[in-house]
Amino acid sequence: MQRVLTLVFLISSLVYCGPGSNDPEPDDCKFPNKNAEIRGLEIGETDPFTPFENEDEVRVVNGGQGSPMLQMGLRIKGTDGPGCLEQHTVIKNADGKTLGELEVPIKTYENGNFRVTESMPIIFARMPEPGSDLNITTTANGKTVVRHVYRMSGDSGYYYYR
Repeated sequence: MQRVLTLVFLISSLVYCGPGSNDPEPDDCKFPNKNAEIRGLEIGETDPFTPFENEDEVRVVNGGQGSPMLQMGLRIKGTDGPGCLEQHTVIKNADGKTLGELEVPIKTYENGNFRVTESMPIIFARMPEPGSDLNITTTANGKTVVRHVYRMSGDSGYYYYR
């Protein structure tokens, strides 16, 4: 009987704690319009969209399974941009070491005079130190935007993605 209970416990643990059970998935799509011209590209916080400027402080959070990540989104100028956008985002530290990367086509949604994405989780292998330099480069449909930001000072990193 104890073996059966142990087996049930192990299986239920694997189902609940399996890969990606709590980490957010990107709002991806299958067929990006690679030829669609976009007039402008911005990166920033979502809901509401607030563009990152150079020297801004950004919050790195822990996901549901404890992985550190930067939640960010994209905004395209104009409403005629693609509904499925090919994008590649890389975040590096001051030494040029890649901390996180996301390269998936992502859905865009009309929002006023823009198209925006949902929040994209850029997952890091380890939590960057508070105040550390983060260099974010995003390329989408031939446009590239680069921002030099800092991880928020005094931020414990123990904010969880909901």
